Amino acid sequence: MSSKEKPPLTIGVCELFRSLQGEGVNIGTPSVFLRTSGCNLRCIWCDTKYARRGKVMPLGDVISSIRTLSCGINHLVITGGEPMIWQTQVGAIAGDLPEFMIEVETNGTLPPVRAENIQYTVSPKLSNCGEPEEKRIILPVLEMYASMNSYFKFVVSSKEDIHEITRILERLKIPRDRVLLMPRGKDIRELRRYARIAWDLCLAYGFRYSPRLHIEVFGRSKRGV
Repeated sequence: MSSKEKPPLTIGVCELFRSLQGEGVNIGTPSVFLRTSGCNLRCIWCDTKYARRGKVMPLGDVISSIRTLSCGINHLVITGGEPMIWQTQVGAIAGDLPEFMIEVETNGTLPPVRAENIQYTVSPKLSNCGEPEEKRIILPVLEMYASMNSYFKFVVSSKEDIHEITRILERLKIPRDRVLLMPRGKDIRELRRYARIAWDLCLAYGFRYSPRLHIEVFGRSKRGV
């Protein structure tokens, strides 16, 4: 490699698999999942703590693996951890896989990349996650996502969460048909504990409800099969 050549891009990978999208606006869609490693938040109820670590792989190898796994599937979910830690790599994946509709699941604290084939599912974290507001709610960044092809999904564990949710939405001017509430839950027992709260809030405020199909089917939060 000459001194002027850039080294090939790499990306932290926790796991790569195919499954059905278990939550959010694309629920039930056959998908390839790329779970990146690393996160900039430490939510107390996080159900993917194992994604804080992974292995670094050449981006070209990851893209080849996505194509191999797809077998006719054209929906790619990039999740984490927090995938926007790997902002440049996410943009490169979108450019190299124009035939895929790419859903990026993000906490909305790091800036997005713009690509016609990316749809964002933004999950701003509420105080129930245990992180301070100045770390989990970055309004200028959330405004970027609000102006793009994006949906906003909030994890609910109390009816009092609605006060934070409506305050965020009013500041961002997001229509309610782009908002989903999802019950907190790492397993089926916890999911059922909070499901009615999310259900009732959706009905009262006109939001969409997101179940977690992978927990209902497999009893756990991991979406690989």
